[in-house]
Amino acid sequence: WQDYGKVYKGGLALWEKVGSDPDKWKAGNAQKAYLLLLYGKHTPRLLETLKLPGHAGPNQLLKTKKGFKIILRDYKTAKSRGPSEFKLDAVLIEPTTRFVRGAARLNKHGFVFSNSRGGPLSKSSFSKLLTSATRKGGLKGVSAQLLRVLKASGAETQKIIEQAKQLEQEMGHSSRENKRYSKK
Repeated sequence: WQDYGKVYKGGLALWEKVGSDPDKWKAGNAQKAYLLLLYGKHTPRLLETLKLPGHAGPNQLLKTKKGFKIILRDYKTAKSRGPSEFKLDAVLIEPTTRFVRGAARLNKHGFVFSNSRGGPLSKSSFSKLLTSATRKGGLKGVSAQLLRVLKASGAETQKIIEQAKQLEQEMGHSSRENKRYSKK
């Protein structure tokens, strides 16, 4: 299944099975469904350290006026790139709202994802959870790294990258300079 779009579709199928009432959820299935929805649109690192809205931490899921955003301050290339911040795709607003409500009820540690005992996830446990989620979503079990590769190598992403390269060639400068020009 080399089609990155199947990740989100697998998440939707699982999400429907979880049910609409977060007060009746059990953590495992809801987490797996939400992970596929999230990774079907975004492929960040370090989601095992992500904190719920209202809980402090270097990596946070925050509620905004129109949805949610993720801020990553502690990640592999943070020293050179600085904090990474991105807005969640609009289709994730409703599932994120429900998931946050359920996660806040199921754990007291403030992390978005938790282990089977309700404690914070380790890096390896998060990887196993994601692999299990992809299997349960009707896909071959894969890791975050492979999902990142699939997204980056997809036809849509390649088209965007190619257009950016062409613009850089035409303008004779880098994407950073293009961004600076577009802000004027």
